[in-house]
Amino acid sequence: YIYHFQGTTLKNRKQKNNNVSLFESKWSMSTEEAWNLIHNEVKRSISEWKKSKELTISTYISSINPIFWQTTLEQTIRQSLLFSDEIIVVNSEHSTDGSFKLLSSLKNEYPDKIKLYTFKEDLNGGWNTVTQKKSFALSKCSNDWCILQDDDEMIHERFAEYIKILPKIYPNTIVFRFNVLHFYRSTSRYIEGSNWYSKKNYLIKNNKGTKHGIVGTDPD
Repeated sequence: YIYHFQGTTLKNRKQKNNNVSLFESKWSMSTEEAWNLIHNEVKRSISEWKKSKELTISTYISSINPIFWQTTLEQTIRQSLLFSDEIIVVNSEHSTDGSFKLLSSLKNEYPDKIKLYTFKEDLNGGWNTVTQKKSFALSKCSNDWCILQDDDEMIHERFAEYIKILPKIYPNTIVFRFNVLHFYRSTSRYIEGSNWYSKKNYLIKNNKGTKHGIVGTDPD
């Protein structure tokens, strides 16, 4: 929806290519009445999106020695449960830090959602190995949409509902890029203006054959 105010006349327009008829209100109203109308319309729209066909989401995570590297893997998985219908976790066969035991425990806790895989990787393969492992994890996703999570990333719970309805609001979109905030060693130590990536493609439509690649030095 595009809500356009011109004087006291409220116009509510939709694009023709959305196969929805254009309409526009021809009455004048107070500012308060206009905002109430908008508020009710937005509430109605969200309600309709939630009633429409449920779109399913897979989260996929790849890892190697996450406990040794002090990543947030367990919390990453638990946060992902808020918006995911399944969680794919691919751990390197070279992980020797007890992470397989941790992951097995989490799977026992959520047997219907968490799926575990082991990946045989070349430790000398550099970024190519990273992209191969991510692509392997992506290939195991079975739902409509897939969301990438590194084992040291988390999505705040307040964004869980937004993630669920984004594909409904923008049905023609194939990928969503999210902003990223970086912290070092603590959630209270924010790294402002760092040279790390500020945005990344996270949520993608599950088109079979999609793979990760390298752009510069970015394996995502």
